Amino acid sequence: MSTAEHILDQIADDEAAFLRSLGLDTMPAPGTPELDVAIDRALDVIRQAREEIAKNNEVAARRIQMIEDWRETENVTHQNRITWAERTIHSLAMGYDFGKKRSRTLPSGTFGFRKAPDRLVIQDADKALAFAKRTPQLAGEIKVTVLRETRAIEFAT
Repeated sequence: MSTAEHILDQIADDEAAFLRSLGLDTMPAPGTPELDVAIDRALDVIRQAREEIAKNNEVAARRIQMIEDWRETENVTHQNRITWAERTIHSLAMGYDFGKKRSRTLPSGTFGFRKAPDRLVIQDADKALAFAKRTPQLAGEIKVTVLRETRAIEFAT
């Protein structure tokens, strides 16, 4: 007997055992009360399985939340260290003479300043858009662009 045949036989045996455990190993004759009982048992199996799936999903969701909470707790310290180091580098780099270069490469990474134009930060987009629409010089030239926050200093590691 090949491995594939063995696996198929095992699946058939498992299915037969499952149906026997539910009392569904033989199909009752159509139109008999036993058929209703057999269908009711099968429906009950579906209900129970769905309840188990719901419980498993709830347990998984709680575990995932626990893991995410742990990750945030662990990473906040590291993020604070990164923020502190970036601020320190920024403060130190303000007095750094780059000469004609725009960045400096060191063994642990590269730092430098990049030229970035001043950006307008809009606090209330709806009010700003309404103002621009009311202003004749701006009304025909309104363009809405979403910009990501940029930093004045860049790091490469």
